[in-house]
Amino acid sequence: MNKTDLKAVLFGLILILLMSIGKAVAQDTTQVKALLEAYGVKHVDIVLRQSILETGWYKCKDCSLDNNNLFGFISSKGGYMKFDTWQESVKEYSVWQHRFYKSGDYYAFLQRIGYAEDKTYINKLKQLY
Repeated sequence: MNKTDLKAVLFGLILILLMSIGKAVAQDTTQVKALLEAYGVKHVDIVLRQSILETGWYKCKDCSLDNNNLFGFISSKGGYMKFDTWQESVKEYSVWQHRFYKSGDYYAFLQRIGYAEDKTYINKLKQLY
């Protein structure tokens, strides 16, 4: 088995393992980080902080987490996007990032595109952990 095949098998196993959790909310950052890495998301530590900030450490009530939306994505119709599982929101983040982010300082990118309405969002991300 070559490296490409091995990576594909490992990726599949990671996805199966994480998806077996079902509709349960991520209980800790380990699960979210593993899936971010499996999807090839860049700047995983920053993106992980985004999920923590957006969901209040995966414990918030009446927030995007109620829609399995770890990143506070807003739909074109307004309101939080809804996902069947939190894993689907990680996949959406991966697709979004690969589409819009090319390279450079990720904090500057998030600031430039206006990822969050909160003017202190970037500072809050940097202060987590």
